[in-house]
Amino acid sequence: MCRNVFEPLGCLQLFITEEIIQEIVQWTNVEISKKCSDTMTSLTFADTNATEIEAFIGLLTLSAAMKDNHLSRVALFDSSFTGSRYVAVMSR
Repeated sequence: MCRNVFEPLGCLQLFITEEIIQEIVQWTNVEISKKCSDTMTSLTFADTNATEIEAFIGLLTLSAAMKDNHLSRVALFDSSFTGSRYVAVMSR
């Protein structure tokens, strides 16, 4: 099954399937709804989706590959330090 896969995304999808992504989305949204309170608006919390989870997994993989996983959140999102690769995916 792996012999004909040459792209990094295809390799990752062999290990993290759509079913796994949907499971992560489902339980992340359950946790989000637990954290929401009556005083918080939809601008504070919103349900996630598969695209956001895939982007987050990609960002974690990128930070490990670039050896940025030891940096603080502020340093990761500082465009003068690491460029705009993290800011391009999500806000701090």
